[in-house]
Amino acid sequence: MSQRSSYTSILRAFLLLIIFLLAAYICGDLLTDFKQQAITQSGKALYYSLQCAIWLASAYFVNTLFNLIFWDRMFAALFGDNQVPRLLKNVTGILIFAIAVTGIVGVVFQKPITGIWATSGVVGIVLGLALQSMIRDIFVGLAVNIDKPYGIGDFITVHPASLRKDAGVRGLVQEINWRTTKLLTPEENTVYVPNSVIGASVLTNHSAPKISHEIKLNITLGFDVEPARAKRILLAAALAAADDNGPVLATPPPKVRIVNTQPEGVDYRISFMAARSPGPAKDLLLSSVLDHLHQAGLSLSYPQQDIYLANMPQRDVESTSLPGRIKLLQRVEIFSPLHEEELQFLVTAGVEQFIQQDKRIFSYGDSSAAQDYSMFVLVEGLLYASVEQEGDSVRVGQIVPGEVFGEMSLLTGVARSATVTAATDAVIYEITQKAMAELLQRRPALMHSLSEIMAERRLRNEQVNETQAQGAATETRSSLAMQLFGSMKSLFGRI
Repeated sequence: MSQRSSYTSILRAFLLLIIFLLAAYICGDLLTDFKQQAITQSGKALYYSLQCAIWLASAYFVNTLFNLIFWDRMFAALFGDNQVPRLLKNVTGILIFAIAVTGIVGVVFQKPITGIWATSGVVGIVLGLALQSMIRDIFVGLAVNIDKPYGIGDFITVHPASLRKDAGVRGLVQEINWRTTKLLTPEENTVYVPNSVIGASVLTNHSAPKISHEIKLNITLGFDVEPARAKRILLAAALAAADDNGPVLATPPPKVRIVNTQPEGVDYRISFMAARSPGPAKDLLLSSVLDHLHQAGLSLSYPQQDIYLANMPQRDVESTSLPGRIKLLQRVEIFSPLHEEELQFLVTAGVEQFIQQDKRIFSYGDSSAAQDYSMFVLVEGLLYASVEQEGDSVRVGQIVPGEVFGEMSLLTGVARSATVTAATDAVIYEITQKAMAELLQRRPALMHSLSEIMAERRLRNEQVNETQAQGAATETRSSLAMQLFGSMKSLFGRI
């Protein structure tokens, strides 16, 4: 509640009390006559109604003032809560109005209140037996507000004893009221869990002691995949999905371990930290894992039985075979104009390299005066691209499997525009300038196609203003393609 609305509520309650007090003062003598002489039944009714109204208005004013001073100010400041659960305010409100009703009975109607309390005790026992489930919900709600096992804004999982541990209810706590705790699930559904169920269940608070929490995912790969290679691919996939501003946190970094073997293959566990709901984090990480496995020519293990009448072929790992390497290059955008025999030539002339973590592949500003340029295709792992700004190395992007890098320097002769370093152990495929020169000599028209693709890639990377007119964008792309074509002709000679 805002400060202005709080003051408005207090002023409204105070004015209501003042109105009844003024009415009692102005009409006091008349009402006394009505009461003493009992001229009419309406006189008594008016007298009692006004007295009851004063008591109730006083209770309303005290309750409003108590909520503002104690709950909204002192309690929130003491416990650091921005929002006090409505349950506590309702309990104090009932107590205040119960005192007011007792005052009405004892003062206005001048009836003994001891009998009322005795009768209410009997009624309370009957109601307690009839409403024991609701009462249990209320007291668990009070215990939650006192013990603070969770609070508004926490992400929790409730594991009822009647369900499997992995079948619990999870969600973001939005409200704790009389009988239920309101949760918003990762599927954007609202679930109301009775407080008595929470009190009798095991509860996991994913937001305590920190907002972030650890998630573990098991990935099963075949026995024919070397453990070192599997760990390299899975770790690269996890790091590619990690970002401290996203669902998967980059700090601390994810870890990959072997945890088990089974008939289908080897179980690898990816441990990572997630913020808030685990659903988006799992989705992002699994998508990255599947993409990295696809680029590496691998697939998840599953129950299967193969019967061969000849030597059993090697499953997956297609990047190690000639057809597999051709498929790898076919997935690269810049090689889309090449025919299959041209791709086969590049595969035969190319060299596969293993790069250790933190090793620099090339540096910002490297020129061909030192050596001929090469372009590379990342097969497995993760690479970081960085530039120098005011003497510091600033990371500007990352390279994931299936992406090509270094092509601009190889085809146009410009200096390296970034420093590329291995974030994990990686496997890259190198294509030399000599191999590309021979390929362009065989089919000179390739320079036009390659320049168009390179121009499109550069404009995409530089994020051209989307509001630019279509004609102007086409002219920019064509102009850039012509510049790149001229640089390629100058580098490789007039063909």
